[in-house]
Amino acid sequence: MRTRLSPVLGLILAALVATPATGQIGGLIKKAKKSAEEAVTPFNLAPAPDFDAEVLEITQERYLQFEAGLRAEIAAARTAEEDLAALELEREKNAAAELEAQKKHDAEVAAWEAKRASQQKLVDEYDRKVEAHTKCMDDIEEANAKDAQLAEKLLDEGKLMEANAIAQRILKRIESCGPIPREPKLDPMPESPRTRQVGGPSNTYEYVRQKGEQASGFKPRPYAIMRERWLNYCQSDGKPSMGFSQQEFAVLQANKKACGGLIKSLSQANIL
Repeated sequence: MRTRLSPVLGLILAALVATPATGQIGGLIKKAKKSAEEAVTPFNLAPAPDFDAEVLEITQERYLQFEAGLRAEIAAARTAEEDLAALELEREKNAAAELEAQKKHDAEVAAWEAKRASQQKLVDEYDRKVEAHTKCMDDIEEANAKDAQLAEKLLDEGKLMEANAIAQRILKRIESCGPIPREPKLDPMPESPRTRQVGGPSNTYEYVRQKGEQASGFKPRPYAIMRERWLNYCQSDGKPSMGFSQQEFAVLQANKKACGGLIKSLSQANIL
């Protein structure tokens, strides 16, 4: 009876004959075992997330932007402490001017908020009056409708004085609700004062991450999400648990060689 050799066992035996060294044999066995496991358990890509302004789909162009951000982080980490110290010294020198600038900004914000509140008060008052007038008109609608039918009947009968009296009664009810509210005339609101950036990064993490965001051209939230997804791909040896589109996966695979070096550099800089 002949024994059938599995393809994996055949690879191992061939390696034993060709390279008898113990270390090489062990490596070939591991490689063959890994190939066999991959054949048995193929990788299935999880569904892609819903892309929006924060979760950006990774295109080749965006990947290059993102990689530029990572390299900027690595470079910034080398000089972060010295740079932060210089920034703090600069802040101390400009403390008085910074305080005045902040006071001016606070005054602009307060004036804008006061104007907005004043205009909103006019709008709220108008809405209240409209609601009250509408309710009043609704309350008298049924009585006016009945009187209108009666006045029409009296007119058909030629009873003008009686019809006029009823018309006057309808008019009094309407007048009791007051005039129709007039919409307030509002001044155009100026653009709201922009949020003032104060202080800058206060620690190494903020400084390094900010440099990465600036180099990539992405806003903080999209950059952070792309960074997390990229790490999930690279640290899983190309078998991420997170979802990616087929296009994203193709881009990441095409740039997979850079993963190892970038991960190592980020780890050495303590910014992984």
